[in-house]
Order: sequence, then C-alpha cells, then structure tokens
Amino acid sequence: MFYHLSLEHEIQLHPKYFGQNLMETVKQKLFSEVEGTCTGKYGFVIAVTTIDTIGHGMIQPGQVMDAVVSQVNKVGIFCEIGPLSCFISRHCIPPDMEFEPNNIPPCYKTADESIVIKQDDEIRLKLIEMGLLDFSIFDEFRRMDGRQIVYQFLNFAMIVSSALMIWKGLMVVTGSESPIVVVLSGSMEPAFYRGDLLMLTNDLNDPIRAGDITVFKIEGRDIPIVHRVIKGDNNMVDDRGLYAPGQYWLQRKDVVGRAKGFVPYVGMVTIIMNDYPKLKYTVLALLGLFVLLHRE
Repeated sequence: MFYHLSLEHEIQLHPKYFGQNLMETVKQKLFSEVEGTCTGKYGFVIAVTTIDTIGHGMIQPGQVMDAVVSQVNKVGIFCEIGPLSCFISRHCIPPDMEFEPNNIPPCYKTADESIVIKQDDEIRLKLIEMGLLDFSIFDEFRRMDGRQIVYQFLNFAMIVSSALMIWKGLMVVTGSESPIVVVLSGSMEPAFYRGDLLMLTNDLNDPIRAGDITVFKIEGRDIPIVHRVIKGDNNMVDDRGLYAPGQYWLQRKDVVGRAKGFVPYVGMVTIIMNDYPKLKYTVLALLGLFVLLHRE
C-alpha cells in the first residue's frame, strides 16, 4: 500500500545553473534528491508524480558564492554571479591590496603581487547584503573598521577647520569682521541687486568719503545694511524705523566695511537657504554625509 502526499523539498543550485534551463535543472535535481529516499515521517518515497509549485530561489546573506569579475575601479570590484550583479566596496577589500589604475587591465593587488584581482578573474566571496541597488547610506559605515571611521571624521574636521581658517584669514587681511556679505534688498539698485555678493575691506586709516558704499550694523539688529554715503536711497518708504531709537549718526565702530568688488547673484544661494531653513539643514547634512562616506 502507498500514499499520494504533497511534500516540500529545498534544493541548492550553483550559480552556473542560473539561465534558460533553470527550471529543467530544478526538476531534475528534485527527482534525483527525493526519489528513492526514506523520510522518518512518511517512509520510503517511490516517485515524484507532479510538481505543484516552485518557489522563488532565495540567496541569503552570509552565503559563500563563486563570482566572475566584470569591472575593477577605485571604488571597488563589480562581479557577476550568474544573472546577479555583485559589488565589493573598497572598504571590504583587504587593506594590503591597492588599486592599480595603470595596470592593463586595472586591478587590485598586493605589494608582492602574490594576489591579483582583475577583470574576468574567478573569485569566491561571502554575500553581505542583497538589494535592488538600494544601498543604505549607512552601509559604508557598517563596512568600515574603527580606524577608517576615525579617518573619515578627521577628514570632515579638517574640511570644517580649513573653511574656518580661510574665513578668519580673510578677516585679518581685510580688517573686516564680515569680509563677504550678501545684498538682501533692492535699496541699492541699479548698482547692486538682491543676491549680489560683496567683498569688503575696512581700513581704519582710510577715511570714509561721500560716494563710498559701506556696510554698517545697527545696535540691536543682527543683519548689516548696505548703503552708499549719500542722502537718499531707492526705498519707496521712509526707513527711519531701521535705526535704533534716538540714533542720528553712525560712528566709525558701526561700519563693517566698504565694498571693493562684487559677484552678481551668487548670494541667491544664501538667501534661498535662509528663506527655507529645512532645505539648508538638508543640504548641510547631505554634504556632511558625503564627506564622511567617501574617501576620495
């Protein structure tokens, strides 16, 4: 007496079988692995009569697989695993292997050239993660060791400190606390338009004369004002309310600097960032992540 049962069986295939004959290979392997075997629950399996469904093949992270190198560049190694594409990040390549762009073809190799990885080579790798090219921006951090993470943060700190030193250096050279300012209004049109970038100097030994374009600060206000030393301006209304109560004169200490040059409309980026703070913080965050995640 025999029973007709519905059973499940899981098979494993080498990537070389992934192709047009995949389904036929799955069936043949199923027959060979199941027919004539004995199970503890149902006993001896005489034959496989029909195949109801074939599930989707699942490649799990952690599997060791054979791959063929398709491309090598400074960011890593691209491979083919049957119909699948695989990327090996530079951070996952052993640190004693360096990229050689001048080699024909380009390759990664050790100093003594005992190990060389180039296009069309067959390599064995361990799968870390799978996806449809939707890598998380934090994957690179997970692949870095402690030393590489410290190195990336030092790079970020160096960029920030370099920008700060350049700004402080300009302050020393120009004598102005704000050597570069952005025109925020149209009161100086047609000489300067909203969004123009002004370069300032502030030589205390050079007196301010009529016609000079100055930038000055009013007590209690954070944003400086750009104005020519002359009576009248391009504003449609009385701007007396801009000044501090009871203030009738500007002192030399109120002057931030005098305009010595300008770049048209470059400052619009700053205006947009100030008008949309979320955009500013998003851009700064993306730039910071870019610096932290890229070694070049």
